[in-house]
Amino acid sequence: MAVTRSNTTVTKSGKVTKTASRKQGSAKLSAAQERALHAIAIDGTTCLGGRKPAPPSTAGEAYKSGGAWWRDVEQPPAYTSKARSRKRKLEAPTAPDDDLRFLGEAQKQLRGLKVPRKSTRRRETDEILGYLDGMEAPSGERVRHQGIDAGQPPADAYFLSSADARRLLSSNAHINAPVFVAGGANTANIIETDDLRRPIEQILDWLVDPDEKHDVDEAKNGSTSQITTSEIRDRFLHHNGFVDGSQPYNFPDIATPFHSAGVPQFVQTPSCNLLQDVTRYLLDVGPNNICQDGCKGRKANNNKCCSKHFLTTQELCELQIGWRHWQGTVMLAEAGALTLPHLDKWGFGTHISCLEGEIGFAWLSHPTDKQLESVLQKLGKTEGRWLFKVLRPGDAMYMSPGTPHLVFRLPRGKQTLGLAGLAVRRCDFGRWVQLLTLEGEKGEEYDEAFGDVVRGLVTGMEHMLSRVADQHGVAKQYGGKKQLAKIKKALEKLKKLLGMR
Repeated sequence: MAVTRSNTTVTKSGKVTKTASRKQGSAKLSAAQERALHAIAIDGTTCLGGRKPAPPSTAGEAYKSGGAWWRDVEQPPAYTSKARSRKRKLEAPTAPDDDLRFLGEAQKQLRGLKVPRKSTRRRETDEILGYLDGMEAPSGERVRHQGIDAGQPPADAYFLSSADARRLLSSNAHINAPVFVAGGANTANIIETDDLRRPIEQILDWLVDPDEKHDVDEAKNGSTSQITTSEIRDRFLHHNGFVDGSQPYNFPDIATPFHSAGVPQFVQTPSCNLLQDVTRYLLDVGPNNICQDGCKGRKANNNKCCSKHFLTTQELCELQIGWRHWQGTVMLAEAGALTLPHLDKWGFGTHISCLEGEIGFAWLSHPTDKQLESVLQKLGKTEGRWLFKVLRPGDAMYMSPGTPHLVFRLPRGKQTLGLAGLAVRRCDFGRWVQLLTLEGEKGEEYDEAFGDVVRGLVTGMEHMLSRVADQHGVAKQYGGKKQLAKIKKALEKLKKLLGMR
């Protein structure tokens, strides 16, 4: 194949200029092809239909090799207010027309469903429609494309490259809006891109036990029933579309069966590792540290773990069950499956990747404490600014703890497949404790299993506080020593709620 290679010169200011062209062979490259050779961008993710980031333009040391060039970039450039205004007009348009069409089509198809008036599906459909009718797309001026921008209105959403999202999540800044990354899904060693089969079929190959049971969400007061792997295969591989008027299958949290949880690379940072740090300590426990049922100190403490031991048998079991799902889950759903407004349990942050189909994701922007309580207690429609974004194959996102959200799909669309996982950023330590307390006080789903898990988590949290409080560099990642002192005080309140000594 004939190639034209351009010689380049790098000046002291970092400017790259073309000085000559040397033709190899007879074919001549177009201007666009030449520019592509000089604009190699490395983003660190497997791009499944996402946009390729633009070449770096900030100042830094420049390099050249093999006819291509790149620069080291340490920080984003400073912009004047005038430059910011021009940049917003270019980079922050309103929602794509495809998203708006998806929303309109979802409203039309949900209203056209012919299902019994008093059925569960009619109830949840009417509830979702109540939100979709007043839903908005993130406004252009409140969408961030380069992380946090001081002096701007609170962000509705972040639309970032994987590299920018990683920098944002690695910082100590609190993130109060979802982060979306086109092409940010990580399917390495999970999905074979050159396999002609659908991603859903490839995922089901990992579930080898035909009799393994999985919870199917029926959206009826949060109830679930169980379906075997064999039944899932028969249903999902038999067709890929509309299933008459029956309740569509929705599996939001099948524990990942593969060796990799598919965590997007922009979430794989030490700053996002607080949940893992706490749980590693909790699960590293020996038999002598377990408070058995016959422990006299335990009975004197209202059947809670005594001061001598570490965890009760029940607490350890619930933590092990929880940890299996916290590491990562498969989200598998049929066309038209809906998930009503909720907060993800245990006060965790969440990352979601879309691998097949289209997933309508909506969230309540900057919720107040009263709005959080309304969602937790399911008091009917929670008013506020509900925004939406459609996740398509290859897209990934992260939302901070305490983000009320719902999910909707086209009834006459296709089956959807996603990967999800849970994380807590170190700077969200205090927010985590606050949400666990709120869930314990106001949540309608509080039960003994919840208490067992949270008591275990509190034990791990106290251990982490004792390890980082005196380390200045480490304490800064958690908000500083003053913030750690506030977290310790908040933990005492949570321990009192849980009946812990």
